[in-house]
This record gives sequence, structure tokens and C-alpha cells, in this order.
Amino acid sequence: MFLERFHEAQASRSAGYDTALAEIRRGRKTSHWIWYIFPQLAGFGRSSTARAYAIRDLAEACDYLRDPLLRARYEEITAAVSDQLARGIALEDLMGSRLDALKLVSSLTLFREASAVLSAEDPTFNPLAQRTDLLFGYLSVQQYRPRPDTCQGIDIPP
Repeated sequence: MFLERFHEAQASRSAGYDTALAEIRRGRKTSHWIWYIFPQLAGFGRSSTARAYAIRDLAEACDYLRDPLLRARYEEITAAVSDQLARGIALEDLMGSRLDALKLVSSLTLFREASAVLSAEDPTFNPLAQRTDLLFGYLSVQQYRPRPDTCQGIDIPP
């Protein structure tokens, strides 16, 4: 299935989901996992890895969140990011670089839209939309805002 690439990458022992969550909980990303933990919309990354894990469109972002394991992990790791930001850790310090901070913001923007769309059909998606709103509240203090270019050109139902 097309989401299997995320399951496989996140299962990696060296740079998979468990590693990513542990690094965020410790307060600093130190290994390479951003592409399949916080995926972005296609067109934002130029590397072969970024292209391999790019989300094609809003429909695929919604499918990602409909997958129980991927959704649970995205919710858990965004909660860990939120906890660190609430403690006052700078996003660039947490993510290890400005570039990865921007990738996270792009991913949060995309999945904020996807969770809002899904909330219309299933209210259990609303907490993720609320969490991303909370995250953007923390991030605005650090001069990070949702990336409007992330959702340009994708159909977002009314």
C-alpha cells in the first residue's frame, strides 16, 4: 500500500519512530528521520529521501491520519514537541536546525488542514487540529507561523 513506506521507515531501529520520539523527549533531534515522521507536501523537498516520503495531496494526508498507527504516532510526537515548546525550548534547538524547524512547520500546516477536514466527518480528529493550533501558538512567539504555501494549490473542502 502507498502508506507502507512510512510504516517501514518508522520501524527502523536506527532512525525510526522510537528514535525520533526519544530525541524529541530529550529535547534535541540528532539523527535523520524528519521526512517520514513529519512528512511534507510534495514539492517542498529536493532530496531523493524528501521526494520518497512526500505527501502527494490533501487526500493522502487524510489517508495518513486515517491509518491508526501513523495517526497515533503523529499525535504522540506532536504532543512531545508541544511539551518541549511549553518548557521554553527554541524550535531550532529542538529540531537541530532551522531547516528541520521549517520542515516541521510545513508538516504541521499540512496535517492541521487534514485534521480539520477529517473532523467534519469524525470528531475524534479534532484534538489533533487543536494540538496543532496550540503548537502554532507556541511557535508564533518564536516567529514561526503556518506556511500558507504548504496548502496552496490543494483542494480543501469547505
